[in-house]
Amino acid sequence: MSASDAAEPRMHLSFGQEQLWFLDQMNPGETTYNVPTAYRLRGPLDLPALEGALRLLVARHEQLRVTLHAADGVPYQVVAPVEDTPLPVTDLSGLSPRSGSRRSTRR
Repeated sequence: MSASDAAEPRMHLSFGQEQLWFLDQMNPGETTYNVPTAYRLRGPLDLPALEGALRLLVARHEQLRVTLHAADGVPYQVVAPVEDTPLPVTDLSGLSPRSGSRRSTRR
């Protein structure tokens, strides 16, 4: 354990988090419980408004900033501080719908 590990506030996992952590230990990297979603936006995008809304959402809901760790086989969670992270945006408006759809799924 490093000095930085000792300084981070550790919190116990909920029962559901423990179950998911255990399943990840059995099958590392399994993505069964990941639910990726994509949305097609039409019309002009107010990027500063979208970034601000996402920033407020992440700041308000700490479970969106939780990472799971383990020490001596015992899992715990750490809530990351709120950070100003830029939203990566790929403008596909110049592409045909078919090629834009293919390009967006490769990310």
